[in-house]
Amino acid sequence: MAGWSVIDPQVLRALDLFERFTDDELVEVATYVTRERFRRNELIIAEGTAGDRLFFILGGEVRVSRSIPGVGEEALAILPAGSYFGEMALFGEQTRSADVYADRTSELLVLRIDEFKALLEQRPELASKFLWAASRTLADRLRAANAKVTFLSAAGQFG
Repeated sequence: MAGWSVIDPQVLRALDLFERFTDDELVEVATYVTRERFRRNELIIAEGTAGDRLFFILGGEVRVSRSIPGVGEEALAILPAGSYFGEMALFGEQTRSADVYADRTSELLVLRIDEFKALLEQRPELASKFLWAASRTLADRLRAANAKVTFLSAAGQFG
């Protein structure tokens, strides 16, 4: 992982989660965000570790995967620039549910969960905007997972 730097708030404007935020709100959120680079195949987060950060993919793409005993790595998703991951940590105190690797050299924006939760508690209007956008993404991901389970079931690959 290379160094980090504070970002221009307008960089957040391109991310779906912040599309309804005003310029002043983006400036406020940007004070909590840092930028990090990861090399190809570098581990970003490990399954079972504490969910303490939320990540936004500014450039490159990441691979969400799990290690299956006797099989190896199973890629669950490839997330492109503009996507985000780690949001489940906002909704529960559980550990990470998968590994995430930089599939290509990637530039990520990183937001510490504890700081972001504190901001959302102080600013309920930001929480409302953020949670509506996050719920759309979570619903899309659930639909994709359901489609994959249906396909695997139909193909006889799933119990």
